[in-house]
Amino acid sequence: MNRHLRLSCLLLAFLPFATAALADADSAPAPPVDPKLGPPFRLRPRPALGSEDAPLVVIEVTSFLCAHCREFHEREFPTLKKRFIDTGAVRWIALNASNTATEQNAPIFAIARGALRADHYWELAGSLFREARRPEAVLFETLARPDGPDAAELERWARDDANRKAVAADFAEVAALKLEGTPSFIIRKRTPEGRFLQARIEGYESAGYLALAFEQMLQK
Repeated sequence: MNRHLRLSCLLLAFLPFATAALADADSAPAPPVDPKLGPPFRLRPRPALGSEDAPLVVIEVTSFLCAHCREFHEREFPTLKKRFIDTGAVRWIALNASNTATEQNAPIFAIARGALRADHYWELAGSLFREARRPEAVLFETLARPDGPDAAELERWARDDANRKAVAADFAEVAALKLEGTPSFIIRKRTPEGRFLQARIEGYESAGYLALAFEQMLQK
């Protein structure tokens, strides 16, 4: 393992997290912690692939505005999906945010949340990475699909208040993780005692490197 990988064991009951960070503007109570992900991840809709009963959960922290994230999605992720997600070993969760707070206002994140609500997220993910930096004036037309959302619907997703609140919650989770950049990977395995064995990989790594990390975690 190189310096990007950090192993730790988390006790769910004692890992602190500021619940107010995920409360919405109306101060509604934050949802409970997701029991399969552990803190700071709240129980709410997320882009996910793979069996809910997979022994490993991988939370990929990724930004559509990050060139390395796009490269990972295009070059490395298909290999990992075939080897670990499609075989039931890994439940993959995408957390689309970064520790750069100014990115939160980029419409691409709200569009992604709208795509998730409309059950179009994974079919649009590649386009979201490719087109994220286009000016808003042409973004919606560029992302429109004959067999999917049109430009008007994409613009509605970008303006939707519920989508924007979900994006704010995503960015709050990333802030709580205190990561150094994107892409980053939180690998967690729930133990019979209720703890989470965790590895953190911060920065772009190859599918081969991540595969070794997954295999080591699966063996623990």
